[in-house]
Amino acid sequence: MTEDTINLMGLTFFCNSMVEELYYMGKRKSVSEKLEENCKRGIAEFSSLKWPREQPYPDIKTDLFNTNLNLNAFGKICEHYEKSAEQMIDELTKDLENIISDKSIDKKYQTSEKLQKFFDNLGDCAYFATKDSLKN
Repeated sequence: MTEDTINLMGLTFFCNSMVEELYYMGKRKSVSEKLEENCKRGIAEFSSLKWPREQPYPDIKTDLFNTNLNLNAFGKICEHYEKSAEQMIDELTKDLENIISDKSIDKKYQTSEKLQKFFDNLGDCAYFATKDSLKN
C-alpha cells in the first residue's frame, strides 16, 4: 500500500465522519464536540489550499490535501459542482464556520444538509480513487 493510498483513505474517513456527524446534528438538534472539531479541521484543510497559505487554526495539522490524488479528488468535486476551486473553498469555509457559529440550530440545519451532500460526494470520490489505487 502506498502513501498516496493511505492519504486517500484518510480523506475518505474524514468525509465519512463529517457525513455522520452532520446527520446526527439534525437528529440531536445540537452540534457535538466532534462535529465542531471536524468543522475546524475542515476549515483549516480547505484554507490550506489557498495561496498564500492561510492558517485559521494553526494548532491543527493540515495533511488531507498533501497528495496529488487527494487534490484530484477535490478537483473532480469542483467540476461536478461546476465551480472553481477558489469558489468552492470559500463556500465550504463559510458553511463550516456557520455550523460552529452562534446561529440558531434551524439555520445550521439547512447548511448541514448541503455540507452532508458535499462530503458524501467527496468521500465517494476518494473511496473510488482508493479502490483504483489498490488495484495498481
